[in-house]
Amino acid sequence: MNKKQRLSKLKISAVAAALSIASSPILANHNGEHFGYDNSIGNGTHTLPPNWGAGADEIHGKCQNKFAQSPIDLARTSITKNTGDNQMQINYFSSKFNVVANGRGVEFKYPEKKGGSLYLNTNALTGASVGPEYFVEQFHFHGPSEHEIAKKSYAMEMHIVHKNDAGEYVVLAVMIKPDYRNTTNNVLAPIWDNVSYFKLPRNINVPLVLTGAESAINVENALPGNRDYYQYNGSLTTPGCDEGVKWRILTTPITMSWPQINAFKDILTGTCCTNGNNRPIQN
Repeated sequence: MNKKQRLSKLKISAVAAALSIASSPILANHNGEHFGYDNSIGNGTHTLPPNWGAGADEIHGKCQNKFAQSPIDLARTSITKNTGDNQMQINYFSSKFNVVANGRGVEFKYPEKKGGSLYLNTNALTGASVGPEYFVEQFHFHGPSEHEIAKKSYAMEMHIVHKNDAGEYVVLAVMIKPDYRNTTNNVLAPIWDNVSYFKLPRNINVPLVLTGAESAINVENALPGNRDYYQYNGSLTTPGCDEGVKWRILTTPITMSWPQINAFKDILTGTCCTNGNNRPIQN
């Protein structure tokens, strides 16, 4: 099936932008009038990440805090083996989702509690899950990566955002690097073929409703086999930079082809961010 045929299978939802973002604080924060990554969206220097939270702009929340903000250089943390009591239980499954461009990237958003869930710990003796269940809300991408490892950044970073019934967040992240053989990431390819739809600014905040097989991938299949991880408590990386977020960043990156990586860069250049949609490392 060629690209034109794929796009002909898509239905464009007429749902208002407010309805498409109401249940996700992260998406809602993306609508901050003065929030961006560079000057390309026309709001002046106040859009730049170092200025988030400056002055009396409440939507930027805690972005000027210097104690528990994300992202960080992961060399400051140790690696946790995904075994025993520290084993995460990832229970994702195929479920339909909408795709939304908010002017700072593209998000793949599941209906409430329909994308699966994550437990952070396991009882090593019984194998039972331990602690609260965190439900997948959405996954999205940053390019270049937001986190670094010993001052090394990656081409992209995927964030899978979870929230429990108490409103607490866990973000499971994985780095993305170019495949040296330029091999396509076949798990993400079905949805990636449609993201060019969002290069046009007129499509911002208008959900793209996928109706074919590409609308129900299991994002767990995109994760590496090795689930060892870095962990720390930080914040959201977008305004209002709410703290108390539990981060789990897998130590093993996944790969995408250069055309896939460049397609994402084209979306950012066409809608918001000529230099990427990554918040700089926080001290």
